[in-house]
Amino acid sequence: MTKKSPDELPSEVINALWKSRKIEAIKILREEWNVELKESKDIIDNYVRNNPSLKEAMEKAQLSANRGCLILLLAVLLSGIAVYYFLMEQGITKKAQYLRPGHNPCASCFR
Repeated sequence: MTKKSPDELPSEVINALWKSRKIEAIKILREEWNVELKESKDIIDNYVRNNPSLKEAMEKAQLSANRGCLILLLAVLLSGIAVYYFLMEQGITKKAQYLRPGHNPCASCFR
C-alpha cells in the first residue's frame, strides 16, 4: 500500500488514540499501511503532537492511571501494616523472639 499523509490516518487508529491506546494505534497503523515499527511510532507521535486536544486527553488518562496505581500501592501497604499489627496482638509473631541467636529453644517456648 502506498504511504499516506499523517492527516489521513485510519479511523481505527484515531479511535484507539482517543481511548489512550497508543500501542494499539501503532499496531493498527503498521497493519493498515504496511510500515515498520519506528515509522509507525513516529507517525503516531507526530499526529498526537499536532493535535493538542488529543495530547491533553492522553496526558490526563496517563495521570489518572498513575493515580490509580498509587492508590492501589497505598491500600496494599496499609493492609500489610494492619495484618502485622493484628498478628502482633494475637501473639503469633512473638514466637520469633525465641529464635534469636544465643537462645536455646525448648518445647515450652512454643505453646
